[in-house]
Amino acid sequence: MIAIIGIDAWTAWHSPQHYPFGAEGPVANLWAYQSQWHYLIASGLALSGCFLAMTGIWSRHAPRFIRWSCFVPLLAIAMHTVYEWLIHFE
Repeated sequence: MIAIIGIDAWTAWHSPQHYPFGAEGPVANLWAYQSQWHYLIASGLALSGCFLAMTGIWSRHAPRFIRWSCFVPLLAIAMHTVYEWLIHFE
């Protein structure tokens, strides 16, 4: 997932003509697709959440609370994405 998000963000940065940003896109009312800047921020947040989750997996000697806390940002990003899609397709 980290590789896919990274490659996608790199492509959106270097060739934005391939992405439907703004009002003409199929998901224009989603925050991440309103502009290239928003899309790159959303990709960066998703990458950060994935890295924190991987840190939680790899830190076996850390207390359980710290390990589970590493998954909270990724869970929040996933819940926000699902919420946005549910509102979009109402």
